[in-house]
Amino acid sequence: MFIFESLKENRKRNLAKLKRLLKKGVVEFEYKKIDGSLRKATGTLKKSLIPDEYKDDERIEKSNSDEVFTYYDIKKEDFRSFRKDNFRKILHQND
Repeated sequence: MFIFESLKENRKRNLAKLKRLLKKGVVEFEYKKIDGSLRKATGTLKKSLIPDEYKDDERIEKSNSDEVFTYYDIKKEDFRSFRKDNFRKILHQND
């Protein structure tokens, strides 16, 4: 039980860090998709990097959900989301 709680708290801290970094700029990170494959994403939550048509989009704030993390995908040019339990790691932060 203790190990599980420790992993859960570690993931929670890493997701909080990811959100902070995304609000500052572009971040490369990894998560497991629903089909089980790993996705390397390049995303942001920084409003100045999100196209004007999405700036007031409610999905920017959806990343506050208990189960789902939402971000703007720079390469796909749209919002994407993943289950917080499926977050793996931060790969790179672009300044």
